[in-house]
Amino acid sequence: MKFKLVTTIDRINYFLDNYISYYKRFFVPDEFYFLVHYKNYDEITQYLLAQGFSHFEKYTITSFGEGHNVVNQNRLQKKFIDEGYTVIYADVDERIFHPNLREYITNSTNDIIIPTGMMIVQRPSDPPLDKTKNVLEQERGCRTDIRWYSKVCILKKPFEWHHGRHNKPNRHSINSDIYLIDLGRVCVDFAIENNIKSKNIYHKVLWRYAEMKRQLIEQEFFNPVRHDLKEIPTHIKSSNLF
Repeated sequence: MKFKLVTTIDRINYFLDNYISYYKRFFVPDEFYFLVHYKNYDEITQYLLAQGFSHFEKYTITSFGEGHNVVNQNRLQKKFIDEGYTVIYADVDERIFHPNLREYITNSTNDIIIPTGMMIVQRPSDPPLDKTKNVLEQERGCRTDIRWYSKVCILKKPFEWHHGRHNKPNRHSINSDIYLIDLGRVCVDFAIENNIKSKNIYHKVLWRYAEMKRQLIEQEFFNPVRHDLKEIPTHIKSSNLF
């Protein structure tokens, strides 16, 4: 089976380093494909080349936070599937988790794989993210969310994504033995840092990716998902894969 792992990147940061180190456990550099934002294209592509990657293209979207790049995502998905690849798409802050991810996909009889969605969320008492360590070494709280994060992310046949890739087939089955884990809420400080960068890259940014006031980010982006947090399942946390 041939694979293409696709993502969109616009900056070099902890999420990108963590994305690469995680997915390199399952895929070789030739199987990665990056959509790279034009403003940081030279810097990012030099960074990728130094790590052995060679498949990327420039995109020129000037808005961020509302899935504006879905046209390019759908175009690449169709192109690679037509060429005989199985397409995996994960945002730079998403980890498709299975301890034997490549074998899982290869052995699956499903043409569309929809993992169980999960968020890892920083609790108010948790310290800021230590960027020298893996997320799973530090964070404890998580929340299952199959509405927003159980995404159609592994495709052996074409599927048209809508903005944010949140849409699913009318009749869909969510797989309980594989996860799509979102890391966007692992650290308030990191969210603020990323929001500052987003405003410097894009002309228009959705408010929650532009807000820099800690109180408002906590109130509007973190607190609504902090209730009913559970411990990260042991088999995920103990793997320390990302």
